[in-house]
Amino acid sequence: MIRFFVVALVAATLVTSNAPATNPVLWDVNRTLTKPTASDALSSPTAIDPGLAAYRVSYSVKVLQSMPQGLGQVDMRGSLGTRVRGEQIVTSFPLTSLLDEVASETTTNTQVRLKLSVDAQGRPQVTWSDAVYGVLQLGDLSFPVQSIETQLDFDIIGYQFGDYSLNSRFGLGDLMKWQSDFGTATTRADGNRNGTIDAADYTVWRDKVTSNFGDLNLDGSVNGADYTEWQNSFGGPPALAIDANENEAIDAADYTVWRDRATIGVTPTAVPEPTAIAIVVALISLASTALRSAQSQN
Repeated sequence: MIRFFVVALVAATLVTSNAPATNPVLWDVNRTLTKPTASDALSSPTAIDPGLAAYRVSYSVKVLQSMPQGLGQVDMRGSLGTRVRGEQIVTSFPLTSLLDEVASETTTNTQVRLKLSVDAQGRPQVTWSDAVYGVLQLGDLSFPVQSIETQLDFDIIGYQFGDYSLNSRFGLGDLMKWQSDFGTATTRADGNRNGTIDAADYTVWRDKVTSNFGDLNLDGSVNGADYTEWQNSFGGPPALAIDANENEAIDAADYTVWRDRATIGVTPTAVPEPTAIAIVVALISLASTALRSAQSQN
C-alpha cells in the first residue's frame, strides 16, 4: 500500500506539471492497481510538438491481467479483441476516443475500464476506472484477486508540413499523395492550410525536398556516382536514399528518379536504360557476392 501511495503521488505531480514538448513521444506505461483501488490516471511526462502537419497516434496493450493471491495471473486482453492495439492519423488534439473499453475475464469475474486519450497540449493520458476485483474459486478454496496489472506502449509521431506520405522524409511519396488529393479538402496534403489541395501545397513540398531525392549516395550531388550506387544495390533491401520512389524496393523505378534529376557529371540520355539482361546480371552479381561471403565464413 505504501508503494502504491508513492506511485500515485508521482502520477499526480505529472498531471499538474507542464510537460516539455518533443517529437516523437514514445511512452511505456507499467501500472498495477491494488485492491480496493477502483480508479487511477497517468499523464505522459512529455507532450508532442505543437503545430505539426499531422500526427500518428498508436498504442499496444502488451499486458492486462488480474492477479489472484498466490496463483499467478489471469489474462484480460482477450476481451479487448482487435482493440488490443490501434492507430489513428489526426491533425489536431485533443483526441478523446483512441480507446475506451471495459476489459474483463470470467475466471475470477474481474474487470476494469481502460481509456487512452490525448489532451489539448498533445500529452498522452491513461485512465483506469470501475475496477472490480473478483475471486478465483477452486473447489472449497477461494483466491481473491489482489491487483490488476497493465503494461502498454502509447506513442505519438508528428510529421512536418510537406511530408504528405507521413514517412518522415520528403520524396516522391509526398508528390503522389498531393497529386491524388489535388482539388479536394483533405487536411493531410494541405501544406499551407488554406482548406484545399492546390498548387501552393506543391510549393510547400518542393521547398522541403532535399538532396536525397535522386542523390542516391547522399554526397550532395545527383551524378554518375548515384548510378553506380543504384547498380550495386539493385535487388537488395531498401535503403532510405536509394529507394528514391519509396516503393520499399531497389528497382528500375529508382533509376528513373535519378535519371530525371541527374544534372552534374553525367548526361542522363547517355546512360542506357536498365534492361532485362542488366537486371539478371545484377541479380547474379548479388548471388555471387552472397556465396563468396558464405564460403569465407566456413
